[in-house]
Amino acid sequence: MEKFSNSVIKFRWAILIIVILLTIFFGYQFKYLKVDSNIVNSLPEDDSVVQLFKEVGGKFGGNEMGMIILQNHNVLDPVVLKHIQQITDTLTQLDGIGSVTSLTNMMNINVKGDDFEVGKLINDKNRPNNQKEADSLKRVLVKNKMVAGNIISRDGTTTIVLFTFRNDADIQAVSKELMKKINNLHLPDKKISVKQIKKHFNCLEHSFCG
Repeated sequence: MEKFSNSVIKFRWAILIIVILLTIFFGYQFKYLKVDSNIVNSLPEDDSVVQLFKEVGGKFGGNEMGMIILQNHNVLDPVVLKHIQQITDTLTQLDGIGSVTSLTNMMNINVKGDDFEVGKLINDKNRPNNQKEADSLKRVLVKNKMVAGNIISRDGTTTIVLFTFRNDADIQAVSKELMKKINNLHLPDKKISVKQIKKHFNCLEHSFCG
C-alpha cells in the first residue's frame, strides 16, 4: 500500500493531467448524449410480450400519451369550447401525433329504452351559444358516466385534450413543437398546462413535458 501511495505522489502531475484530459473528453461527449424516454426500447426485442405490446401500439396510434389540461369556471363556455376546438385541430395536424380526443370531437352513446344512438358528444344541436346554454349542458355532462371524471371533471371546471404519440415519433421534439403551436394560438389564459403520460404495461407515470 505504501509503495502504491509513493507511486501516486511521484506521478501526481501526470495523473492529474490524465484526469483533466479524461474529464474534458467525456464532458465534450455529453452533447451527443440522447435520452430515450420510452422504456420499451430498452427491453429485449425478441421477447414475445414486448413484440405484442409494440404491435398493439402500432395499430392503435402509439403507447405513449399526453394531455392538455384546461381549467375555467365552466369549460363548456362557448369561448372555451372554441379554444378546445382550436387545440384539437392543431394537434390533429401535428406530425408525430397519432390520435386526439377532446370534448369537441368525442363520440357519445345515448341510450333510450332498448335503442341507442351514437353521435358526437357536443354537436350542432346542443353546442352552447351563451352562458345559460353552457350551464345547462354542464348539468347534463357532469351526470354522464361516460365522460364525467374522464374527459371532464365532475364539477365541470376542468377538461383534458388527450392525445397519443406515434411509435416512431421523437417525443421531446414533438412536445416542443406542440407547445410552440399552442403558444402561437395566443389563447387567453385559461390555466392551460401540458402533461405527458408514459403508458407501459398498464403502468402510468406522470411527468411534465413542457
